[in-house]
Amino acid sequence: MDPKSLRDLLDKYYQGETSLEEEASLRSYFQQNQAPAEFGADQDWFRMIAAQRAQQPQLSADFTARLNAKIQQPRPLWPRKAKPQTWILRIAAAVLLALSVWFLYPDWQAVSPEPTAAIDWSKYEPATVEEAYHITRKALLHTSVELNRGTGMAAQEMEHFGEMGKMFK
Repeated sequence: MDPKSLRDLLDKYYQGETSLEEEASLRSYFQQNQAPAEFGADQDWFRMIAAQRAQQPQLSADFTARLNAKIQQPRPLWPRKAKPQTWILRIAAAVLLALSVWFLYPDWQAVSPEPTAAIDWSKYEPATVEEAYHITRKALLHTSVELNRGTGMAAQEMEHFGEMGKMFK
């Protein structure tokens, strides 16, 4: 086989457009050690494929017959029924669970939450707009003071981290 037709056939092979006869001719050509040096990688490829085919396990002659017999075996329409003992154990477990819940919470219907005293919120409501303004201003001032105090504490902790970092340098 000349290199030009061999290259065309290999291109066709790698594109998946060869027929079975063309693939067989490529396999036989590369098995004969007649390939030019430029086709060494292709020859290695076809030899690897041949080696893998030789290593594949062969199925026994009666494999297909045994497989078809297994496939065509009649299957039961209903799943196999469980043994009666398992049903008895399941029922006993359900009854035991129900009784344990019953005895752990004997007065489950009689339990009611204790009444709590109602809070009369109307006496805490501001009477005038100015009073509401002063209450809101006081609350915001308190919030600001607490946030500033927290910021100061965070800054002090960051200074401690800076001192700890100097120890590791």
